[in-house]
Amino acid sequence: MRAPLLVIGLIGCADVPEFGFDDGSLVASVNGETGAVIVSGSFYEMEFGLPGPDTFPMPDKFTVGVDDNRRDVLTDAIPTCAFEARVGLAFFPGLDISSLPGRLGPGGVAETSRIDQIFEGPGAIQYEVTYRASYVADTQPLVFEGKSTFTFFAPGRITRYDEFTPFDELTTLTGPADPFGCSTGPVDTFFLTSYWAFENTGAPTQIRRDGTLAIDGDREACTFYDSHDTMIGVAWPEPAAGEFVRYRPGGGLTAGHVFDFLSDGSGNGLPEVPGGQRSVSSSLIVDGFRTEANECDVVLDSLTSGQLLINDTPFMADPDGIYRQPDNMPNEGTITLKSMGRLAAGVAVILDLGSARHAEILKDNASEPPAYIQQLDDQRVLIVLRDELRAGETVTIEPF
Repeated sequence: MRAPLLVIGLIGCADVPEFGFDDGSLVASVNGETGAVIVSGSFYEMEFGLPGPDTFPMPDKFTVGVDDNRRDVLTDAIPTCAFEARVGLAFFPGLDISSLPGRLGPGGVAETSRIDQIFEGPGAIQYEVTYRASYVADTQPLVFEGKSTFTFFAPGRITRYDEFTPFDELTTLTGPADPFGCSTGPVDTFFLTSYWAFENTGAPTQIRRDGTLAIDGDREACTFYDSHDTMIGVAWPEPAAGEFVRYRPGGGLTAGHVFDFLSDGSGNGLPEVPGGQRSVSSSLIVDGFRTEANECDVVLDSLTSGQLLINDTPFMADPDGIYRQPDNMPNEGTITLKSMGRLAAGVAVILDLGSARHAEILKDNASEPPAYIQQLDDQRVLIVLRDELRAGETVTIEPF
């Protein structure tokens, strides 16, 4: 079956609906009592924290599961020491960019703490969290600044892209003054991390594709809440030299998936912090219908990415998970999307339709309709495919 999606008057016609399709599976809202941002997907609801003098609008609650069998896996993810908790970035043992208060060390201040919406949905919702924290370590005034971009795709994937600068120059420290947590004196080893750290059930919740226990060094893993039939899959990029992926920080106080930027290759930190900007992109998906640990492979398969051919030219997704052609490249004729290998549901691409004001999207054996579509500006649209794109399958877009 060749399933069409007719996008009528997509550009420049105010009397036409803004979106070509919306089944309500991805919704952005605001907590009426606090003003906090909320994004709801098929198997989750993520609520961001509020900006404050020592807090940042990073994810604060993450309720996962189906119907009445749901669990918030962030609220109680608070270890007693200076370990990764909830969702954020950290320079340990003295600073943590998260929704938790009191983790900037003595005198630490959130100079910038804000959240802005970039995309409104329905195919993709995107928020950008901007942060700048000043703090003191070794009597030195230091600044940690950057932004984290969270992109939610209707078929279920969440992509997070962190780009930040912890220090401008190479820095050697003997330890932050009076660090928060359990350290009581100077330290000589430091960790710089990006992390997802969920509540731990007390059992081995982090597993590999085959259901066995995940070990430090694995690039991807699932956190499994068997009492809720729910798995959260998390995938990191392949670490470069001096980087590492760890699990269960602090001896398992949280079900943490941690990306180390400073590592000796075995999970230990380093005595010096090189300056300059750093970045990492991670992907996450929640599945509320998993009852066996060995189903982790199915969940992680939903994060599969790779090359996408746009009019026979190969592209890799940008760090926010979206495929983009170069700017100022309008497409006046037929546009084709094709994969050389399997790509999971939720392939997202931004296209410039040039002078066209309508488009028809066609895909073999597709759901009805095959894609979500949303207008970004006078010419560009964001298209998010509902189903996986198998090797050799082609999506045809006919602007007119």
